Amino acid sequence: MKVHNLLEDLVLKTVDDLFDEEELNGRQGFCTCHQCRLDVMCYVLNRLTPQYTVSGRGLAHLLADYRDQLQTTADLVALVNRGIQTVSATMRPQFAHDGQIAASEAALPDGPLWSFPVIEGRVLNGATFEPVSGVSVALLREGKLAPMIDRNWQNPYPVSDHTAGSFYFWPSPAQATRPEETMTFDFELSIATQEYETLHHFFKIELTSERTYSGSLHYHRAFKTDNLVLFPRGSSEELTG
Repeated sequence: MKVHNLLEDLVLKTVDDLFDEEELNGRQGFCTCHQCRLDVMCYVLNRLTPQYTVSGRGLAHLLADYRDQLQTTADLVALVNRGIQTVSATMRPQFAHDGQIAASEAALPDGPLWSFPVIEGRVLNGATFEPVSGVSVALLREGKLAPMIDRNWQNPYPVSDHTAGSFYFWPSPAQATRPEETMTFDFELSIATQEYETLHHFFKIELTSERTYSGSLHYHRAFKTDNLVLFPRGSSEELTG
């Protein structure tokens, strides 16, 4: 049984209609690339109450109810337009915004493979144990920056005031030779900054390879690292002096 949120389809259609019209006429001058479409969809869906269904009959009823509510449709269009304005003002700098999907992101990996969980943790100030901001956390595998599932997941990850010291990575799957194969992967978290002592934190994740790649984000499977504690430069000499 699959639970489906009807509003995902309605929002997708509304967003595509408005973006396609802009591509055709160019009246408003906003970016119509694939990533901006996704960002507007997320903006809208995060502000709507989901409408779930598990059957074709349920879908028909929900669609009929929604289409009969003309004001609701107008509200949806207005919300999409607000999303367009917001996304246009804060366009992601790591994307070319050229309407193309990067080749590495367009093709999902073939199985069998090891699917990594989301890796999350926090960075704390060792002197105050308050969350740290203004640093970047790098995730390394085999001595190199671990590739992420797509460019929405940054590596290094910039920790800011908005993240309350938290960081998140979603590594790209690794190819396996067969399903049900167990392997332990070694990772390193590294932080190098002028304000704090350099930090290296090592950890392992054991995975069993899967036959196919689902591409779904399962936050309940997230791997939580130990807190990363940074000490201001010179504080170690003060403690031992």
